[in-house]
Amino acid sequence: MVTEHCRPLAEFLYSKVGDHAGREILQETLLTLCEKIDRYREGVPFSAFMFGIARLKLLEHFRATRRRSQYDEWSEEIPAVGLQADEHLQAKFAKNVVIKALRSLPLEQQMLLELHDHRRMTRRELAEIFDVAPGTIASRVARAREALQILAEQAQATPDDVASTSTTLASYWAEIGRRWEQTQTAFPPPPMPDSAADPSADPSLIGCGPTTRRSPSS
Repeated sequence: MVTEHCRPLAEFLYSKVGDHAGREILQETLLTLCEKIDRYREGVPFSAFMFGIARLKLLEHFRATRRRSQYDEWSEEIPAVGLQADEHLQAKFAKNVVIKALRSLPLEQQMLLELHDHRRMTRRELAEIFDVAPGTIASRVARAREALQILAEQAQATPDDVASTSTTLASYWAEIGRRWEQTQTAFPPPPMPDSAADPSADPSLIGCGPTTRRSPSS
């Protein structure tokens, strides 16, 4: 189960903090996963369990970066570290008003849109990840999309820019996946032992190299 969700998780982290910090947070996530595997509840999507841990690790990372204990992830934006860490992505998207708007959203809204629109996670999965009631997910997604449109318009987006938001975001997230895979080719992870599929395996030995992406689900 771990290996099935490893690549999406690694890409998710890479898009927020770049390769170096992303690898560190991934290792921390896998370590915590192994430590807390006894808390995994049968019937809960394993992807939600993993991404929920990764979300908390990202929040810890940005709180430490800001050196603030009262970081409000729903209302404060985060620095565009991931975009700046990749020169190719920076060159391709830095002047794109929609992507600029996305990177200016609060961290939780960035994660929510990516997991909902790109990863096609269900309301149940998202509710587990963000620790909220499933009934609130639709309204949270709607607010995030509205905030994205307002920021894009403030950045002087044209009507065509706004109309093509979904296509632009899909292109951006797909490019992140390609760039992440290239970093794994240049700096491959350690070999994966046979026990890596077991969540109790040593996380320092779990590899997250290029694998087949999970197909979208409803």
